[in-house]
Order: sequence, then C-alpha cells, then structure tokens
Amino acid sequence: MKLLKNKFFVAVVAAALILSIVPTVLALTGHKDLLRSGLVAVSYPFRAAFGFAADGISGFARYFSGMNGLIKENEALREELDSYRDAAARAESAEGELRRLREYYDFVASHTTYTMTDARVTGRQSNSYSVIYTLNRGSECGIKVNMGVVTTRGVVGYITEVGVGWSRAVALTDPTAAVGVYEPSTGLYGTLEGSVAHRQDGLCLLPRVPADVTMKEGDKLLTSGGRVFPPDIEVGRIVSSEPDAYTHTASYLVEPSVDFDGVTSVIIITGLSAEAG
Repeated sequence: MKLLKNKFFVAVVAAALILSIVPTVLALTGHKDLLRSGLVAVSYPFRAAFGFAADGISGFARYFSGMNGLIKENEALREELDSYRDAAARAESAEGELRRLREYYDFVASHTTYTMTDARVTGRQSNSYSVIYTLNRGSECGIKVNMGVVTTRGVVGYITEVGVGWSRAVALTDPTAAVGVYEPSTGLYGTLEGSVAHRQDGLCLLPRVPADVTMKEGDKLLTSGGRVFPPDIEVGRIVSSEPDAYTHTASYLVEPSVDFDGVTSVIIITGLSAEAG
C-alpha cells in the first residue's frame, strides 16, 4: 500500500503506538510513578515555553500600562508648562507696558511746556526712500500734519497724513524730513536732513558745517527746540564727515538715535502748552 511506503505516516503511527502501549505496560507492571515522572519530564519543555510566553505577555501588559501612565503624566506636565509660559508671557507683556507708561509720563513731566499724546504703531511701510508709520491717533485727538513724533529714546519724524482714528508719520531718513539740531561741545546749530543718497544706509545728513567747526565720530546732536520739538531731545550721533574744499564747509553723516525698525509706540508733540504762553 502507498500509505505504508510513506515514511511520515509510518513515523506517526509508530509514535502513536508507543504512546499508547508504553503507559499501559508501565501501569500494569506497577510503575505508575515512573510513568508520571516521564510525563512530567516530557511536558516540562512545553510547560516552560508556555510559562515563558505567559510571563512575556504579562510583562508586555505591565510595560504598555506603564507607558500609558507616563504618556498621560507627560501630557499633564506639558499642559502645566504651557500654562506657566502663558503666565510668564502675560507678566512680561504687563511689565513692558508698565515700563512704557512710566517712561512716557517721565518724558511728559520733563517737558511741561509742550502738550503730547501717546500713540501705538499699527502699521509700517518701508521703501527705498522712506519709512512710513501708521498710528492709532487721528484728528479726534487733535493730531495735525507736521506735528513732531518722538520716542523717549529720540526723534522719530513728522506727521504727514491725518484721518479719523489714524495718522501717518515719516522717519527722519525721509528726504522730505528735517529738524533743527545743535551740538553741545561746539555750540554748532544746524539742520539735519533726510538724504536720498544715504537713506538705504539709515543715515541723515548735516550739511554746510563751517570748516572751522570740527566734530568727531560719536558726538551727539540734540534738538534745538521750537514749536515742533522740545529742546534737548537726542536726534543722533556723528558717523563721519565729507569736507567740501570749494565751499570750505563739511557735510556730516549722522546715525539717528531711534531704531526705526523697532518702533512700536511713539509720542506725538501736539503743540506748546498754555504754560508756554
């Protein structure tokens, strides 16, 4: 028969006969303990394997349970950290606003002969010729064209347009801008102007300085005062000079004191106060 020639079939049948006959013989001859020991020995690898698998499954369950707990704990810590960051940001913003208001009122108190109003920068445009700011104060606050615009750090520029609830100002580097200045160490008075040639370098020009007046790099220029700007407000510092042999004068390049890119709030000089008469 074909089945008898099949080695796998013969091996299975032989194993089945052995497993049926051997236990019976051992039981009839009174060697049940030997049978039991044999069965225990034979089954040990399988029991060990199943025990290892069960321990592994249990270990994996504990591992994933622990990981789930860590994930939840990390989420809670992350939310707590975010709340601390939000609180710190709010505190920093409040501190910055308090500092701005303190500087504003100190500035107002030191220039009592002028009337002023504070304003926020709500927009900013920059091109090859000028920097233009949009402010949140307009005609309803008495703002008018040509009023001076400053910060507590120095002169910004002038109001050029006014509407209800808004106004626009140009920076000192604009070619149309100019401000009267003086230099304390030499007593020089002059007019600082915006310059097309030096606008992109962020510089202004102090032209027509007499040749016998010498100013050096770093010398400070202040406002000379008038109806537009209070006196002694910092305008800028000397960077370099360009002598003109034909006119016996020199032109000085000046770096403005205000960082025009970083302006977020300003003070508009609305005029002379009643005290100034």
